[in-house]
Amino acid sequence: MDNLPKVSILIPTYNQEQFILEAVYSALSQTYPNLEVIVGDDNSSDKTPFLIRQITDPRLIYIRNQQNLGRVKNYQNLLYNHASGEWVLCLDGDDYLIDDHFVSDAIELIDERVVIIAANIFKLLPSGEKVSYRLPVESEILGQELLKKLPDSRYFFKHAATLYQRKEATLINFYSFDSPSSDWESLYRLAQHGRVRYLKKTVAVWRIHGANASKQLNVYELLENLQIWDRIFNYARDLGFSKWFAVYLCRKCVLRMFNGFLFDLMKNIGDEAAVSFKTLFTLSLKMKEKYPFFWLSWIFYPVLAAQALVLIIGFTVALTLRKSVNTKLL
Repeated sequence: MDNLPKVSILIPTYNQEQFILEAVYSALSQTYPNLEVIVGDDNSSDKTPFLIRQITDPRLIYIRNQQNLGRVKNYQNLLYNHASGEWVLCLDGDDYLIDDHFVSDAIELIDERVVIIAANIFKLLPSGEKVSYRLPVESEILGQELLKKLPDSRYFFKHAATLYQRKEATLINFYSFDSPSSDWESLYRLAQHGRVRYLKKTVAVWRIHGANASKQLNVYELLENLQIWDRIFNYARDLGFSKWFAVYLCRKCVLRMFNGFLFDLMKNIGDEAAVSFKTLFTLSLKMKEKYPFFWLSWIFYPVLAAQALVLIIGFTVALTLRKSVNTKLL
């Protein structure tokens, strides 16, 4: 075991008493022998402390913050102040692992060139349905070559299924951008310092429910989240990536995420969604200040342009029909 690199599984949590034990036991069930599991309780007010303190496994470390730090700062606190492993896996307290050999199999893929081992997940919907994702055809890819593949969803990292090198991560100020997609912002920067290898297995479950951090955001925070792509591609430019190609890829990724916002709004048509849509549209105009010629950048990605147009038309028609029905009822 002394020759095996130590792995830290970080489990940040806040008021997730109904999920936390499944996350912790799934981490402790890993067959890899040189392992520590660190629960970072962000000052929960539920039964989380009581539940965790019942577990006597010596590999488990329980950290309770004296005050609430927030999701991303809790990540950062665990990584910088408590993790001691050479490799790290961050497993949110409402997600869980389903492959006991994940860490063991991932560690077999590492060498001095590799900074990230990425595997696959299932998305568990509130209905109980599991949605699968695809992985790239490559088994290994250089980090900056990976950037050129974005925003192809096969190259999106899944936080709960991604093992990363701790030392290199701390050197680039990991989890420094407080946003819903802080994991992507950090992982795509880290990837540029080496190679990414893919473990072609589904190893974890990402649980979708009403209390997910991403579901609690207002539209302003969602738009601020678009800034991750500027940070990622500006970082790439500093490492020698083509300036104009970085701008092109950044715009494509911004448009892809922006379309995701529109799609989410479409799924929740109603008065509140209508207000959100109007706000989103207004703020998108302001994006021209941050992204010059933003609307012209649809040219870069005509498929997304067509999708957005369909969403906007569909949304408008749906709201018109809704108002018409409400008028007749009155």
